[in-house]
Amino acid sequence: MKLVTKALLGAGVVGLAAGVTWQAIPTVEASDQGDPPMRIGPPGNDTAADIGDVYAWHSGSGTDAKLTAIVTFDSKKAPAAGQKITCDRNVLYRIHLESGATTFAVEARFGLDDANNCFVQIKNAPGAGTSVIEGPTGRAFTRKGVKVFAGLVDDPFFFDQVGYEQTIQMGTLRMTNDRDDFAGRNASAIAIEVPLSAISSGGASIRVYSTSARTGG
Repeated sequence: MKLVTKALLGAGVVGLAAGVTWQAIPTVEASDQGDPPMRIGPPGNDTAADIGDVYAWHSGSGTDAKLTAIVTFDSKKAPAAGQKITCDRNVLYRIHLESGATTFAVEARFGLDDANNCFVQIKNAPGAGTSVIEGPTGRAFTRKGVKVFAGLVDDPFFFDQVGYEQTIQMGTLRMTNDRDDFAGRNASAIAIEVPLSAISSGGASIRVYSTSARTGG
């Protein structure tokens, strides 16, 4: 089982709220957008397992406080008529939420019904206990106090690819903030909103990262 990991570190992280500490993770086989280990080796071109970015923030206060975590994958796709979320039943996505001894590996998997509609299944969501949450892709739904969205989105990542390549070639900084290679592109995304109290209490730091694994043929 091949594992691809993306941590909430470095460029591309947005929406960080005060009071949450984001920490590095141990050495892993990591991916960058468009460059997962499985894409550059057999079986090749595995964009469904290619994690793009991880975003997380908290909102509200007291018992109403929520943590939102989002992972994007199969990103930087040119829009096309009828385009939908990448729905690969053989890829397991995990959003890891950790605070002290409290750890959750929220699992997300996709599947198609007889009418070829894509559905998402969520397991191990904070606040939902052992309940398995299922619902359609393309719109938000709430089950067991957990809000879920899985669907196609405007790719939120910002990066000047042209400037980066020119910087490498010329040895001088050529990147600018008005040139975004991801503008107008799409990505698939999984978003969950869960009770903050189910993960952290008393302002304890939260560690957030995501992994993907191909589990079948």
